[in-house]
Amino acid sequence: MLNRCLDALSRSVLAAALAGALVATAPAAAQGFPDEWFFTDDQGERLAEHTGFEGNAAPPLTVTDWVNGEVTPEDLEGHIVVIDFWATWCQPCIAAIPHNNQLAQAYAGEGVRFIAVCASGDPGQMPGILEANEAAYPAAFTDGDQVATDWPIAFFPTYAVVDATGTVRAIGVKPDRLESVLDELLEEQSEATGRARIQRRWLEGDAASRERLAKLEANAERPPAIEADQWVNAGEAGLGPEDLEGKVVLLSFGATWAAPWLDSIETLNSLQDDYGDQGLVVVGICATLEGFALPKVAQQYEIAFPAGVDMENRTNRAFGPNGYPDYYLLDRAGHLRIADLHHDHLRDAIEALLAEQPADDGDDDPDPDDAEDDEPQGDDGEAEE
Repeated sequence: MLNRCLDALSRSVLAAALAGALVATAPAAAQGFPDEWFFTDDQGERLAEHTGFEGNAAPPLTVTDWVNGEVTPEDLEGHIVVIDFWATWCQPCIAAIPHNNQLAQAYAGEGVRFIAVCASGDPGQMPGILEANEAAYPAAFTDGDQVATDWPIAFFPTYAVVDATGTVRAIGVKPDRLESVLDELLEEQSEATGRARIQRRWLEGDAASRERLAKLEANAERPPAIEADQWVNAGEAGLGPEDLEGKVVLLSFGATWAAPWLDSIETLNSLQDDYGDQGLVVVGICATLEGFALPKVAQQYEIAFPAGVDMENRTNRAFGPNGYPDYYLLDRAGHLRIADLHHDHLRDAIEALLAEQPADDGDDDPDPDDAEDDEPQGDDGEAEE
């Protein structure tokens, strides 16, 4: 897939990397999508070259001239990938850029990667067009002759969707039907892997407000570390990574002076009480400012979960909460699954991750007595308000 050596015109975009798949089922045997989701000919029939192309492994695609960052095989491995084949002279292609931005942002948290491949026109014009239209996803240029021989691109824009196994599942999709294709593939992937699908309605904020989380979500398997001290409900040593191993962890960012966070404590206590024996650990992270008041607040509001004071707001900076309370959810493997989780969907998300089967580490027996203290893996952070 969009190989590290692509700018040397030596590797493939979509073949190798997607082969290292998450899903082991045979996608070619999976149910197809309705014809009305695709562009058709004058008789209402899909192009034969498109239908014959689907269900096959994505062929190599050599690209150059990256804009908005080069994409490596590691970035795409095991992910669903949308490829937008476009041209610098194609006005509908250019007009679709805002919608492409919305798609790329909306599905980033679900592991979908969006890439634009310019296959016709002047490569020298490509960066200017993308910048002028504020394209926010990676884009590159490819030789039109290669596309003509290896990919059945009959018109622009042509959207192709490749699943996590490297199989072309749809090509020639109408722009307003891409969401439908992605939703079905994500549901299929969830069923095949036993990994819960994170619903977009569970996320707080619109695409613009969530841009701050893009880097964090892109490194979800290596989330920032929790750097806190002055712990309450965590024993003399405080909360350590070993306390959170194998747990679903709900991080609640707040402050001793933030009334909305104080009001949320009753809900957080209830969540810890209802799901603690199933493996949930609620962890409160208090802003540095007036953090000294945490013990008093914990007593006054009867906090029943571990809570600590953020060290110089480093954990806030790393996770990027933009108000208090803000919630972040990590799975049993320590991976960040939801950044900025909506308060109204705390239970939905927690139940979904608790229902996932723990990773097979040779010990399948849960320890019901081990549900008091816990913590995630990571990096560093801050936040205000």
